[in-house]
Parts: sequence; structure tokens; C-alpha cells
Amino acid sequence: MRLLHLVLGLLLLSSAIMATSVTLRPVRDGYYTAWTASGCSGGDYRCVDETPPSTRDYLYATLTKKESTFQFSNLDTNVSIESVTLRYYAAQESFWDKTFKPMIRISGANYYGDTITVGTIYAWYSETWTANPATGMGWTLAEVNALEAGMQSIGAYAGGRVATIEAVVESY
Repeated sequence: MRLLHLVLGLLLLSSAIMATSVTLRPVRDGYYTAWTASGCSGGDYRCVDETPPSTRDYLYATLTKKESTFQFSNLDTNVSIESVTLRYYAAQESFWDKTFKPMIRISGANYYGDTITVGTIYAWYSETWTANPATGMGWTLAEVNALEAGMQSIGAYAGGRVATIEAVVESY
């Protein structure tokens, strides 16, 4: 019995060691650029590409449907991709401007995550896709390298401030 527990423990440890996480950053503006830039110039992506996050520059949207998307840096190795998580360092723009949806744009079609409601102070919010929403299948390296993603403000309390967006790719 002890041998079985040891083997199971080693298998779990080896799978945890082999799993990797890579963070991709925006490198250029995408198809949509409707959120308003504050504190940056030279492309909206420059407002949301810092690590660690800077709240001195950000994108914001208020009360109406607006979308902004970005193209991301590429993965440089061929790996089996487990998931893609969009992470946002975000806060309210005002009492009324505090909700948006994560979005992925693939081959001209938009796919949305669940509504995120942000608080009065900056915090991290995320949405994870274990499958490519366009195919319903696992992500491929080519699909991740063609990733365009961002956010959509919509609804009665639409908007917010986004200081950083990143795509975290989990692989094994």
C-alpha cells in the first residue's frame, strides 16, 4: 500500500513539474480600439502591456457598448496547450462604469466570456478557456499565436478601467 501511495505521489509530482505557464503580453492593437486611452500614446496596447501593472496609464470605457482587442506575443515552443486565461488588472471608472466581458476574436468572429464586475480598487479578474471557442476543441500553437483578445463594455453598468491585460497559457 505504501508503494502504491509513493507511485501515485510521484506521478502527481511529475505532472505538476511538467506543467508550465507562459504569460503573453499585448504587442499591437487589434481590430477594435474603442476604449479610451489615458496616460499613454503610440497605440492603445501601450496602456495595458506593463508588468508589473501600472495604474498611471489605462484604457477606460463608459456606459455604452465599446470593444478593444489586442494581438499578443507568440509562444516560441510547440507544447500541448491546456488552457488560455485572459487576466485583467482593472477597477471601476465610476460608480456606473464597472462591468465588461472578456472577449476573444478568431477569424473575424467574436466570442465572449462571463460578465466581470470590478470593484473600486484595482484587482485581478480573469476568464479561462480550456477550448478554442471557435472550434470547441483544444487550443493549437497556431491558434494561440494568432490570438486576438480584449474586452467589451456592455449593459447598464458598462465600462471600467483596465490597466493591464495578459494571456496566460497553461501547457504540459
